[in-house]
Amino acid sequence: MHSTKDTFERVYRTHRWGADGGGSGPGSTFEQSVGASRVLFYVIVSLNLNSVVDAACGAMTWQSKLLPQLLSLKPSLRYVGLDAAQRIINQNNLMFRQYHPNVRFEHVELENVVIPQTDLIFSRDTMQHNTIKGVAQILHRFVQSNASHVLTTSYPNGSHYCKGPVNRPIDTGEFFCIDLARMPFQLQPIAKFDEVAFDKKWLYLYERASLARQLSKAWPRLV
Repeated sequence: MHSTKDTFERVYRTHRWGADGGGSGPGSTFEQSVGASRVLFYVIVSLNLNSVVDAACGAMTWQSKLLPQLLSLKPSLRYVGLDAAQRIINQNNLMFRQYHPNVRFEHVELENVVIPQTDLIFSRDTMQHNTIKGVAQILHRFVQSNASHVLTTSYPNGSHYCKGPVNRPIDTGEFFCIDLARMPFQLQPIAKFDEVAFDKKWLYLYERASLARQLSKAWPRLV
């Protein structure tokens, strides 16, 4: 059985999700991330957040355009990118080494990580590549943090990319259309944002404290 780090290292090495978005897949190109960029910018500014943990950050293709805008508006903003693929972390550290002292990257498995101190956990196109139990474990790590908010992907209307029903079981590294508001999760967000993306994904915003309470109720059926 491969570790999470081994699985996602292999994903990037073999271009399992294609070469688009630096290997993170077609949903991570500049063109397909315009909506996500606008939503993330809006949430950070409207809630006056000063730090972001991007879990998982992937190849930083579209974020590389957003970060200069955010840092221009909020020079003290702290950004930490987390990912399970060592090659991606090495690449990002090399690319952003001279970029800004408050931008850094860490090689971690999200289901085992201690989330760095932050105001916002941003997790786009990540949890749908994990098992249901893996999603629960990642969310558990999120709610154990000191973040005030969590912003993450869901597919409330499904997608033509789905190869089965919403929230179907998969092996780590595969893909399913996740909707955290539906069974077996039933985690209701405080706001929903349509990315207006080709694959019909949305971003759900949670207050961490509320997410923690809801997750504790759902936990027995998730693990």
